[in-house]
Amino acid sequence: MREIRFRGKRIDNGEWLYGHLHTIDTLGKGYTGKAIQVQHWKERPFSVQVHPETVGQYTGRITYDETLIYRGDKLQFVTFNHDGTDNGIQTGYVEWDDEAAAYVVVDEKDSDKEYWLYLVLANDDGVRVIGNRWDQEGRVET
Repeated sequence: MREIRFRGKRIDNGEWLYGHLHTIDTLGKGYTGKAIQVQHWKERPFSVQVHPETVGQYTGRITYDETLIYRGDKLQFVTFNHDGTDNGIQTGYVEWDDEAAAYVVVDEKDSDKEYWLYLVLANDDGVRVIGNRWDQEGRVET
């Protein structure tokens, strides 16, 4: 069975949380939005508010060094031509493609260029997670 995990960046201090995703709705009495339910504290699960735009689902894939890959991760990898020669080192961000119903890596320099995540991992045994969209670009203020 596939493991369903999410991560998100805390609103209060900017730390990354990993766990189960759910929506908080306090009916106008506070925060309404995304939260990550994390490990049990005093035998009870607890939820922490996260920036909704930073929420990323675990893709079910790992790198050669067993790093879990999430939506929004920045990958470094090598692509190859049909004759087996390499095109050099590429970088891109992991995203979900609704049309393909699959995770893809969107080229950092050319957003029209996408690579299927499973093929990137199959063709390059040195794929590395080198960051993520939010920590790299500083889009989330904490």
